[in-house]
Amino acid sequence: MLCAEGKTLTRIEEAVRRLTPNRVGSILELDPYRIGELKKNEECTYISHLYFNKGVYRVLNRRTKEVEPFVVEVVKVEAATYDELVSEVGERLVDIELWRPVGRGEPIFFYLLKRMDVKG
Repeated sequence: MLCAEGKTLTRIEEAVRRLTPNRVGSILELDPYRIGELKKNEECTYISHLYFNKGVYRVLNRRTKEVEPFVVEVVKVEAATYDELVSEVGERLVDIELWRPVGRGEPIFFYLLKRMDVKG
């Protein structure tokens, strides 16, 4: 099967596109800004001290506590400690507050999320 972008979908991708959001078992809680980015651009970045596997997630709006009518796929995951990121880009570009929940020696995770439209 071909998707709108012209690429061939795997069997899993085809199956996921036929799901309704309430059949996706894992939930990712996002702020309204990230949800807006996903609605407008179909992709966004996300930074968290929590680790999420690559895969498909329902989206819970952090402010309203409502599940959004689409799902997201975690398509890329990277990790870095504070010191690793400072050595790459410089201290003035790195927000130490991102490491507050875990400490600067622990990794935080950087994600690329892609909206997946499923039947509603």
